[in-house]
Amino acid sequence: MKETIEIRGNPKGFQMPRATIQKAAHQTESVKCSQCGAWIFIPKKFAMMYDPQGKDKRAIRQIVQEKAPPVPFQNPCALKITAYLPIPKHTPQWKLEFMRTGWIRPRVKPDSTNILKLYEDALTGIWFRDDALVVDTTVKKLYGTTPRIEIEVMELVDFGAMKRDEAKQVWADMMGVRI
Repeated sequence: MKETIEIRGNPKGFQMPRATIQKAAHQTESVKCSQCGAWIFIPKKFAMMYDPQGKDKRAIRQIVQEKAPPVPFQNPCALKITAYLPIPKHTPQWKLEFMRTGWIRPRVKPDSTNILKLYEDALTGIWFRDDALVVDTTVKKLYGTTPRIEIEVMELVDFGAMKRDEAKQVWADMMGVRI
């Protein structure tokens, strides 16, 4: 099975989860001052982790859910991502055609590995059971008149999970050979 998904908008890349230090509301620690004997109340602090791309991932998941199979893939799959970034506004006229045809490629952020991580994480659980099932990846960055991401997901044949005779028959059918 092979399916292509298009997501309109500027392509984004993966960002690491972040931590902030928060003061706990109404929680204090009391310490007695060794010099004057007075009690000092110090507000307690704690670290809080958050995902800066939580909204982005939810939006991507909602878009890809529409074309998703009823059951996520259980076999290995291939993932091909093409990111079309916007052409910079003050680009000379002679460069525009080179950018549109792919002769000049974007050398700006987000980088291709971060694009792959974000969209692979967003597709996990919807298109494939686990991102460890993605065994073949291709990521391209191009300039385009409309910024978007095109994702192509293809489930591969898992010969390793088949019995010998069944694998031979599937291979023969794929090659158009008679056994």
